[in-house]
Amino acid sequence: LKMRLLFLLFVIVIPLTFMVAGYQRMFENYSRSYNEIMANLKVANEYNIKFKSDMEYSMYRVMIGLIDVDKFENGDILEGKSKYATVVKNPLNMIASARHAFGKSIERVPGSDGDIKIKGILSCLDSLEKAVNRMIDNASVTGRYDENVNIWENDIQGLCSMIQDYINKYIYYETRNMENLQRDLEIHTRQSVYTFMVLLAVILTTGIMFSAMLTNSVTRPISSLKMTAERLGNGDWNARAETGSLEEINVLARTFNQMSEEI
Repeated sequence: LKMRLLFLLFVIVIPLTFMVAGYQRMFENYSRSYNEIMANLKVANEYNIKFKSDMEYSMYRVMIGLIDVDKFENGDILEGKSKYATVVKNPLNMIASARHAFGKSIERVPGSDGDIKIKGILSCLDSLEKAVNRMIDNASVTGRYDENVNIWENDIQGLCSMIQDYINKYIYYETRNMENLQRDLEIHTRQSVYTFMVLLAVILTTGIMFSAMLTNSVTRPISSLKMTAERLGNGDWNARAETGSLEEINVLARTFNQMSEEI
């Protein structure tokens, strides 16, 4: 009887456990993909908002000679001492930070549209770094203002605009990936719910059938043993209990038959 009860338990619990584990794994995969896209978009949006304006402002101050470029060795430069002081960001640090963010921090699939745009960003950052170094070197030499103006107009502004354009396109592709992920999740969720309901119905039907068979295998021999005991009690000395498939009931039947023989 114990083995049959355990078998009935396994018939119901094991399939349900596999179903729940499968759905949990599916949703974990979707959650991981969603978190990766959100993390990528967060990085891209941060540089999309600030990188171009901060870079152009810093290099414009370099071009017109209002800051000492040697101070960039210590990081950002603070113009003024009041609470309204302006921070001129170190352009080389900005480029290094952007290169690490897009080259290392962002997860991407090789050959995808987003990967192509990031490669474009990294290429522009390399060119921008060369232009920034040229302008910084010229800032310490007299008579290079016209050359710096040319670098500012043709290189700095142009490359910053290209970088921002690449970032916008990357954000567009990542947004499309998120939309596709959400659509796939909705489709798989509907399919999973339908599959779950069908399997649940099968499991419940199977469980009910096995439960009925188990109940019948217990109650029928007990009912037979009860009727046999009543016959013996009414003076039918030939009443004998029948054995069945349950060992526990068989022990009772054999003991009852032994008692009948002794009586």
